[in-house]
Amino acid sequence: MRVEPRDGSERPADSRPNAALPRSLKGNKTSDFLMKESSSASMHDDRRQEFLLAALPMKVWQILPNLIGVGFLSCAMVSPQEAIDRTGTSTATHDGASNSFVMQPGIPVKREEPCVEAQIGPNAAPPTWDSPASTTQCGTLETDSFLIEEAVGAGVLQQTLATTAKYGLTSHLEVRWGLPGKMAKGGGGTPRLQGTTDQWIGACYRFHDEGRWTPDLALDFAIKFPTANPAKGFGSGYVDDQLTFIASRDWGATHIDFNLAGTIAGSSKGKDGAAEFGLALTRQATARFLWTLEVYGGPQPGTDERYGSALVGGAWSLRPWLSINSGYARAFTAGMPHEQFLLTVIYTSRPWFASLISGSRFGRALGR
Repeated sequence: MRVEPRDGSERPADSRPNAALPRSLKGNKTSDFLMKESSSASMHDDRRQEFLLAALPMKVWQILPNLIGVGFLSCAMVSPQEAIDRTGTSTATHDGASNSFVMQPGIPVKREEPCVEAQIGPNAAPPTWDSPASTTQCGTLETDSFLIEEAVGAGVLQQTLATTAKYGLTSHLEVRWGLPGKMAKGGGGTPRLQGTTDQWIGACYRFHDEGRWTPDLALDFAIKFPTANPAKGFGSGYVDDQLTFIASRDWGATHIDFNLAGTIAGSSKGKDGAAEFGLALTRQATARFLWTLEVYGGPQPGTDERYGSALVGGAWSLRPWLSINSGYARAFTAGMPHEQFLLTVIYTSRPWFASLISGSRFGRALGR
């Protein structure tokens, strides 16, 4: 038998004779008698064998109980890691006599799921064209219900009432769906027309968190499904793709968003691409109010015109899960729309399917 010393090297359990044997087998009468008989020259060989055979069963039956005891102790020993795995936690008590730690079972610890159990954070956001690199809180569903009124020229006004639903799949990934909305336009001597909006489906992934010298970085991809009626002037009737690079940075109470959006738009003449830029500055004025200034624009797909606009707006947080924002934008180029008025209600909730996603194979694949 060998034991591990405290210095990490191996050495015999004891260098003394019979140190590994139980006290009952050290120096007993049977062993002394065998030593005497083996040293006697006058004893015949057959008699020595007789005494040896008579003494051997006595040694076996005396050792057997000790072997059984050692076997039970070996089965009962549990490593500290096994104790932690079985109970989920452990309590270590120090034994001063043996200078060792004894693992005792503790109360199992419930694994918390931040995407299900975390409280809903404030959802106030300005009504900007630029998107932030921050994504929807993990495990929450955010609905942005907005009303936009825009002047499209010749005294014609167009109203859009729609909702965008966003869901935080992870702390860095959100998916969204621009639900079918209502559109109407009229004025300037034209008949009033009504219809539905196009639908957008997209996802935003933040691949880098803000560091000391670097901003938050994210990529956003969206595709437009042409569900609007182009005969009424509601949409182009073709599929569009848009990829946006986003950089966001905080400086104290000031937040800056930069967007570079590349759009590939479909038309009767084929596809055409263009890139637009935007920069938004948002500042926290009070605990519940923030304001924003924004400039955005660039070339437009399918045309030689360039569009540029400036926006001013603000957002009010009524509850952590409820806020409203409003803004006014005006173009400084000849493109349309010339003016825009925006009003949005943002509502955040934790849907019933959040826990189902967290416990599914899909959720585990996402790291939840």
